[in-house]
Amino acid sequence: MPRRKEPGGPSAGVAGLILDGDRALVIRRLRSPNKGRWSLPGGGIERGETVREAIVRELHEEVNLDVSPGKLVDVVDVLVPLKRPRYHYVVAVFLVDVLGGEPRAGSDAGELKWVNRRESRRLDLTENTRAILDRFLP
Repeated sequence: MPRRKEPGGPSAGVAGLILDGDRALVIRRLRSPNKGRWSLPGGGIERGETVREAIVRELHEEVNLDVSPGKLVDVVDVLVPLKRPRYHYVVAVFLVDVLGGEPRAGSDAGELKWVNRRESRRLDLTENTRAILDRFLP
């Protein structure tokens, strides 16, 4: 009988908190996990890529913005579903400065929007995104 493989460990990812006054940029996810839900833009770290290189690449791919990663604001676990997770990501969330570009949905982002705290309450945000926006939006 072949030996059963144990599931792999968590994958590493990054997300960017992009603020404009009292608003933050969020995207609607096109793929699992969290397909159809709203979250901060970001994605997986590629082999050989630093965390800061990953956030620059991911935000360019997902929202067409050139950014400079600033302060690390959180490290979160993304477990989907919560019980017996099929997906487990450990995500470093950076506050980022926009250097250029016009926000436009790309790759994994179905659409994007700027939201203030009140508007964010009407969206199906991921739990981690809601917690971060509650900390940073007035």
